Amino acid sequence: ICSASASLSVLRAAASSPQKVVSILDVRIQITYSKYMIENSLAIAKTVLETDYGQFTVVLHQETPYRIISASQGKIGVGVPVVRIHSSCIFSEVFHSLQCDCRDQLDASFSAISKNKDGGVLVYSDQEGRGLGLAGKFRVHDLERMGMDTVESYKVVGRDPELREYGREVGALHDLGVSKKIKLVSGNNDKRAALEKAGYVIEEMIKVIPKRVLDPMAKRELKTKKEVLGYEN
Repeated sequence: ICSASASLSVLRAAASSPQKVVSILDVRIQITYSKYMIENSLAIAKTVLETDYGQFTVVLHQETPYRIISASQGKIGVGVPVVRIHSSCIFSEVFHSLQCDCRDQLDASFSAISKNKDGGVLVYSDQEGRGLGLAGKFRVHDLERMGMDTVESYKVVGRDPELREYGREVGALHDLGVSKKIKLVSGNNDKRAALEKAGYVIEEMIKVIPKRVLDPMAKRELKTKKEVLGYEN
């Protein structure tokens, strides 16, 4: 059974059975997915989303030790796709904070992917607060509101200002079969180094200029990232 309608028929019939709750494994034993197939054996789940930037295939790669989700568009296995490895930021992306540019980076990445003839992929990594975690991020955020820069605030809480590693995120790109020649949306040289170590060739670094009028705290963070942490933009 390969058609989407046949797949849905099997799901509905199984779901109406009073004998047991249907799991994804049960369904996969009975049918072969067509457009809903999880082609990557390392993926946990896969679906398609309609977005402001067009249709994206979304894959959940892992849930522990933290979530990694990819959103891709186009034939990312050929040509030169746009790639963004993006760490979550609940303050900016959910609560629309003006005190960082994370939301601007996210929107600009989706826009760049949708405009690129070879499409691209955004790997969304739940490494909140540059790997510090959400509770720690609350603490450093208050210190930065008092006037500390982002490096000083991390030192006060006893942590390195950059705690992220990108091996799992690069692994997600590998799982998706992303072309080895890419355009990278980032100014973070650690991300670039991780990708190049894995054999990716960065043909272009795409700079993001925030469209929103950011708070002075955000501007101070961007300045510190460039001058102290070695970001390119």
